[in-house]
Amino acid sequence: MSNDNFGTLTNGGTLNNHGSLYNDNTLTNGGTLNNHRSLTNNGTLTNTGTLPNHDTMTNNFGSTLTNNGTLNNNNILTNDGTLSFQSGSTFTNTGTLNNNNGGVIESYIDDLYFNLGTTNHNEGSEFINYANMTNSGFLTNASGVKLTNARTLTNKLFLTNAGTLTNSGTLINNLALTNDGTLANNSDLINDGALINNNILDNNGNIIGTGTFTQTAGATINNGSITQSLISIDGGTLGGSGMINGDVNIGDLGSVNPGNSPGALTINGDFTSSGIFNVEIGGLLAGTEYDVLDVTGIANLGGTLNVDFFDLGGGLFDASLGNTFDILSAESMTGQFDLFTLAMLGNGLDWQLDYLIDFSGTTDIVRLSVVSAVPVPASVWLFSSGLLGLIGVARRKKT
Repeated sequence: MSNDNFGTLTNGGTLNNHGSLYNDNTLTNGGTLNNHRSLTNNGTLTNTGTLPNHDTMTNNFGSTLTNNGTLNNNNILTNDGTLSFQSGSTFTNTGTLNNNNGGVIESYIDDLYFNLGTTNHNEGSEFINYANMTNSGFLTNASGVKLTNARTLTNKLFLTNAGTLTNSGTLINNLALTNDGTLANNSDLINDGALINNNILDNNGNIIGTGTFTQTAGATINNGSITQSLISIDGGTLGGSGMINGDVNIGDLGSVNPGNSPGALTINGDFTSSGIFNVEIGGLLAGTEYDVLDVTGIANLGGTLNVDFFDLGGGLFDASLGNTFDILSAESMTGQFDLFTLAMLGNGLDWQLDYLIDFSGTTDIVRLSVVSAVPVPASVWLFSSGLLGLIGVARRKKT
């Protein structure tokens, strides 16, 4: 038997469905609605009473199912629309909840758990947490799935993100948070455990705590602040125009790209690199037209210095004789760059790299200068192009 509601149906008593019940407009349950067969919502279904699902319940695309009472899923609940659990309501899942492509689940319930049964957040779906949610086991946000935290999400054990995790509230990690997808932090991420980035981490808020941050691949774009006991970039890139509080290590497969093409990145701690230091030069103003790395501790230099010219909108920058670029400053410096990949200059010009060491102990600087090339015989020039730049590398001056 099939029952179709095209108007407004309000239940204040007990309604038992043993056939097919279709809601194409407005269905409000303030009593008890027992679904023993098939309940399909194509409009607005609001539950302020008790709604046990013993068979199949479907909330279709463009439809809204709002629970203000008690919703018990004992078999199959499929969401292709918007499924909203309001504050004070109760949801129990002992069956299977499928959140499909285009489906959005909103939770205003503290500690809403799906793990009594099976919950599938499938590709193209989204889960938004507006309450306090705690993970005490294994929580995985699959590829293609959006998980948005708008209040408080506490991870006590293992949280793995392979989709898109957006934090606009407070995200607390006590043990292990692994990002294999996109992690966008727009508020406070408190990490007292291990935060591991293997893909894209976009920080416009604050990452704070006593934990460690490790990146194996991908990119960290820091336009906020990061405070951790240690920041290790073993692979991928570290960039942005924010602030880092803690020691930073750039491994052989890692790189640091100050700014957002271009800009300045500040490290309040020590900086150690055996990877690549990328610098973009689009003009003569430090931190706005060319990249600067500002280190308040010790800069332990090594690895590769890579310099590229940048187009700020008026064409690719063309450096001239006498131009200077202070690309790195530190309280003190040790070591030197091992390799160089420098932008091509005009005829008769060459790069000079100076390590300006202030032995009185204030600020040391790495400076790039455009100088006149040293004329050499043609037969020698074939084997020593860029010679002046290499001679400059070994030069040390006191400011």
